[in-house]
Amino acid sequence: MAKESRSAKKSIEDQISLLGRFIDHGVDHLLVNELDEATKTGLDLLSVAKEEVHSATLHYFLANAFAGIRIAESRQETPTKIPWEDSYIENELVNLRHAFKYFQQKRINKCENDLEYRIATNLGNVLNHIGRFSEAIEYWDYALACYPEFAMAEANRGYGLYHYASVLYDPGHQIIFLRKAKRNLELALKGRLERGAREAFERVFGNIDRILAPYRECPVREYSLGRSKREKVYRAWALENRVFLNPLNDLGMYSIAATDVLTLPSIVTDIEELPHLYGLYNQIKQEFVSARFLLFEGIKDREGAVHFSDRKVLLYNTLDYPAFGLSIEKIKMAFLSLYSLLDKIAFLISHYLKLMIPERNISFRNFWYSKQRKDRGLRTEFRESANWPLRGLFWLSKDFYEEDTGFRGSIEPDAKELNNLRNQMAHKYLKIRDELLWVENHEVFETFKDRLCLSIKRDHLEKKAVKLLKLVRNALIYCALGIHCNEIYEKRKRDDSIIVPMPLGKIRDEWKV
Repeated sequence: MAKESRSAKKSIEDQISLLGRFIDHGVDHLLVNELDEATKTGLDLLSVAKEEVHSATLHYFLANAFAGIRIAESRQETPTKIPWEDSYIENELVNLRHAFKYFQQKRINKCENDLEYRIATNLGNVLNHIGRFSEAIEYWDYALACYPEFAMAEANRGYGLYHYASVLYDPGHQIIFLRKAKRNLELALKGRLERGAREAFERVFGNIDRILAPYRECPVREYSLGRSKREKVYRAWALENRVFLNPLNDLGMYSIAATDVLTLPSIVTDIEELPHLYGLYNQIKQEFVSARFLLFEGIKDREGAVHFSDRKVLLYNTLDYPAFGLSIEKIKMAFLSLYSLLDKIAFLISHYLKLMIPERNISFRNFWYSKQRKDRGLRTEFRESANWPLRGLFWLSKDFYEEDTGFRGSIEPDAKELNNLRNQMAHKYLKIRDELLWVENHEVFETFKDRLCLSIKRDHLEKKAVKLLKLVRNALIYCALGIHCNEIYEKRKRDDSIIVPMPLGKIRDEWKV
C-alpha cells in the first residue's frame, strides 16, 4: 500500500481515494497490521497535501484507521472495563478535530460533499464513548443541521440520549431525554443505516419503549425567559450557546432549560460531616453564572454607548489600533474566572473521593495521577472505575495544556493558545485589536507592532471565551453526574446501616445581593 501511494503516476486525489478504500477494508475485517501501515501512509500524504479538502479527508481517514485498530485490539483482549487511557482514542479524536477545523474556519465549502457531516457524526460518537456525552450531542446536531436525512447521526443521537438519561438523577429529566431518544431512533430506523448497526439501534429502541410504557405522553411546557427585554435576550443567548447548568439545555433551545437547576446529588456521609461539598459547589456555580453574564455583557455591549466608567480616563494612542473599554475587560475577567474554576472542580472531586492530595498540589490536569505525575500512571480510584461521567471529566481535562512536565500534550489543537491567553491576561500583557481598523490598516499596524504584548482580535477573543465557557459548563455537569454515579456504586457495596436524611433548604433569590 505504501509503495503504491507514493507512486508519481498517481494524483494525490487517487492516492487518497485508494487509502480510504484500504482503510475501509481494514476496518471491516479488523486487520490491525494493514491499518497500522495505512496510518503511516496517511501521515506521508499529509506532509505533501496542499489543498485543505485533501488534508481534511486524510485526517478523517486516519481517525477511521485508529478507531479500527482500537476496536480490533479491544476485541482480542476482552477487557472487563473500558480503559481510561487510550492512545488510539487520542489519535482518533485529534485527527477528527483537525478535519473538522477546516470546515469551522470556512476554508472548505460547507456541505459540498458528505465529508463534513460524517466527521461531525464520528466526533459525536467518540466523545460519547469516552463520557463527554454533553458535547457529543452538539456534534450530532451539527451533522443533522448540515444533512437532516443522515440516519447514522440521528440514530447515534438517540443512542447517546438513552445513555445520558441513565446517569441523570432527576426522574423528570430522564423521561424527557428518553422521549427525545425514542423520536431520534424512530426517524433513524426509517432511513439508511450502516450494515450491522440497525439491529443494535432496534434493541435500544425496544428498551426505551418498555421503559416509557407506563408513562403517558406529556408535551414539554413553555416558560417565560424573564421579566425585562435584557433578561430575555440574555437567557436566549445562553440557551443558544447551551451554557445553562441544566442537562435539558443539551436538547436545544427549550425555555424549560433556561434555569441553572443542576447541583450535587444526594451524598451519604458520616453523621458528623457537614455539607461542605454543597457549599463548594454553590460557590463554583455562582462564579460560573456570574462569569457567563459578564461574558454576555462584554459581547453584546460592544455596539452600545461608551460606559460612564470609561469617560475621562486618559489613555495614549499607540498607533496600532488597540481596543479599550469596560466591555473588553468584562470578557477578560470572565475568561480568567472561568479558567480558575477548573482547578476548583479538581479540588472538589479530590475531597469527595478523599484522595488525600496536598491542596497546593491539586490541578485539573494532574490530580488523576499517582503523585500528580503522569509517568506514575492513573490512580487506582480512577483506573478501576466504570464511572462514565467521571471518565468524561478526565478526558475533558486532556483538552487543557499545562507547563508542568508531562501535561504539555493535549488532544485539543487550540489548548496551548487558551493557556497562553490566560497567562498573558493574568501575568503579562494582552492587547485587544479592533479587527475592522486593523484589517484596513494592517501595514501601519506592522510598522508600530508592540513587541511586549500578545495581540489578538476582539472577535477571536470572544470565540475563545465562549468555547471556554462551554467547556467549564460541561465539566460541572460531568462532575455532578459523576458523583451521582459514584453514590449508586457505593450504595451497592454498603451494608444495612441506617441512613438518616438531612434535607437542605434553598437559598431564596431575594436573599442574594
